[in-house]
Amino acid sequence: MEKFDVFLGKTLSNDVLTFITAGGILFLSVIIVAAIIMFRRWNGRILPLLFSIVTYGLFGFIFTQLIVSALAMVPSIDYTFTYNQSAYNLVNAIFLAIGIGIARWFVLKMMISRFERPGDVYLAGLGLGIGQGIFSYGISILAFYVNAQVLVKQGEVTTDFISNLISNLSESNIDSLVDTFNQLFNAPEIVWALLGLSAVLDLFLNLFLMVATFGAMKKNINYMWSWYAIAIQLVAILSFSVYDYRSLTSIVISFIVKTILVIGAIIVINRQGKSIEYMNE
Repeated sequence: MEKFDVFLGKTLSNDVLTFITAGGILFLSVIIVAAIIMFRRWNGRILPLLFSIVTYGLFGFIFTQLIVSALAMVPSIDYTFTYNQSAYNLVNAIFLAIGIGIARWFVLKMMISRFERPGDVYLAGLGLGIGQGIFSYGISILAFYVNAQVLVKQGEVTTDFISNLISNLSESNIDSLVDTFNQLFNAPEIVWALLGLSAVLDLFLNLFLMVATFGAMKKNINYMWSWYAIAIQLVAILSFSVYDYRSLTSIVISFIVKTILVIGAIIVINRQGKSIEYMNE
């Protein structure tokens, strides 16, 4: 109960819910528009999109969680993760980038010689972006949204409210809830909209990294692009995960760095992509 004393008497602004909702709507809108364009303009098919989303769940999410959870079973590493959030973020980002790289390779291995239209490749990349958005952005944002809605409806945080909220929670869940409250009460509202924009950036980055990896596997461009894609993904993940959520300056700088990285990667890959050969039938 003492962990929540700092929140007693506080109220949460409705702006938090507004910005969280705005970020989610933006993400979904971009997915719908991009998918329609790829289906109609580049004759994409649905299977690469669906297969990529499922494959992300297997390799991007489950693979990463299993590895990080296994590492956390080592006492010294668990201690480091508990008291050094930056170390946890780094390790998680490394295995997430590797997992997405494996997913990208697996998807393309199934696609090559079967689904090689430009729209197929673009939709496969979009599918990985959707998977990353759902598992890395959507689940956590949904949790923040639900907690924010409860806090807004509750009004002022009271002792009775906290007691009822944590009555059946484990110690680890209580710690997680304290962290959620900290971010909801202390982070600038704009961070929730920027998280939605960051998910949109990941959508397009995954699309172009899929194109680069497809070109490498088809031997149309340097084979090292399969590895460059993993490195670019790692830096993109880290660039908007190591900021101080209490500092607007830190958040904005981190987002600008990610935006520059993603735009730069897209420009370079787009130039490389001119030599990639697709099937048009």
